[in-house]
Amino acid sequence: MKPIEQFRKHGLARPIRARAGILSWLFLILGGPFLVGGSLFALVRGGLFEQAVGAFGLVFFGFCFLIYADLLVRSRSRGMLAFSERGIYHALYGLELDWSDVGPAWIYQVAAAGSHHGDVMFVLRNASKYRRQLGSLGKFLFSVMVRQASSRRGGALETGLKV
Repeated sequence: MKPIEQFRKHGLARPIRARAGILSWLFLILGGPFLVGGSLFALVRGGLFEQAVGAFGLVFFGFCFLIYADLLVRSRSRGMLAFSERGIYHALYGLELDWSDVGPAWIYQVAAAGSHHGDVMFVLRNASKYRRQLGSLGKFLFSVMVRQASSRRGGALETGLKV
């Protein structure tokens, strides 16, 4: 059953879950080792510039690979994102955000590679309450998210709050 049909029939009594598809798993299984392996190859085989790029790539792509693997494994039971009567579950952080803490929400149009798509944005109230529930990786990712939310004049956050 499609999410909108499920919502119309059951509301949020049965959680609506967004799950990782086969392409996500293929990207993890094939893409991650390819990028890490290419970085390792550059580190071992190249000159000074290639070694520097390889070292950076090994750390960066290795870290991203581990985060993505953790996300996909963690999302097997509850999905990557789930909407229920209690709130929104976000697998990357392993948190369930209470509806009372979810503030204004809007769709922000993003232009990428000549096309437009909408990203759902929302304000999270009482963010410090959730920070205490996070592990060290979650705290790092949460701090990145908080820095991204800091809006400069005319930024996504400011635009959404006006909407």
